[in-house]
Amino acid sequence: MKSDTEHLLEDVFQESVPPDFRAAVLAATLQQVRQQRAARRRRNVLVTTTAALMLLTAVWRSHQPAPTTRLTEAAPAGPARLVQVSSLPLPANMIVESGPADVAIVFSGRKIAKVVESSGQKDFQEIDDPELLSLLADRPVALVRPNGQPPQLVFLNPAAEAGLPLQ
Repeated sequence: MKSDTEHLLEDVFQESVPPDFRAAVLAATLQQVRQQRAARRRRNVLVTTTAALMLLTAVWRSHQPAPTTRLTEAAPAGPARLVQVSSLPLPANMIVESGPADVAIVFSGRKIAKVVESSGQKDFQEIDDPELLSLLADRPVALVRPNGQPPQLVFLNPAAEAGLPLQ
């Protein structure tokens, strides 16, 4: 006859458990292993993503311009120097004011040109080409018309242009 201890040991060492209990324990164990594996994968993805973001941030910051130093950091370490600046107000005749309607917009192009006159009367006399050349008879000059453009007065000797009085 077996003692109670021997029956207990026999029950423990025997696989006399019901088959549905064994299947339930196996399913629970497999479910737990699957959850641990999924958690490990999520953790690995999170660590990899964080490392990639840190690397991208470091590369991005290396291409940014260096921050400017503050005035307090750039000041010399010696004793503070005070600089006094004094000024006088401008006289009334030196002050200039303008408004948006004060300036006329002048458009220019090949066919359109705006002529602005300073007064209503003409203080000059127009002369033609022969009269211009007769005024400059003692200087070497030429009238040049390049490719249908208006004529240009060209001084053949630059020193001759310097002595010409302008009025």
